[in-house]
Amino acid sequence: MQLLEVKNETAKIIYNPEDNKLLPSDFLLIEDSSQKLVGQISSIYNTAGSTNNTADVRLVLYIDQDNKLSYYN
Repeated sequence: MQLLEVKNETAKIIYNPEDNKLLPSDFLLIEDSSQKLVGQISSIYNTAGSTNNTADVRLVLYIDQDNKLSYYN
């Protein structure tokens, strides 16, 4: 799974549906070395000519370094 872009409160990811069985309304933890976010899948798209799909993820929560949750803004 790879994060392609983040715009406003939506992230776009690309993933292989055979490796990750994702459905609309599933929740994901998105993290890198500096932050953690929780998002909910809002849409899934088939990518023509590829084995990968793309999905839109609505970012909902931010997890700080002390593992406290706050709304994503």
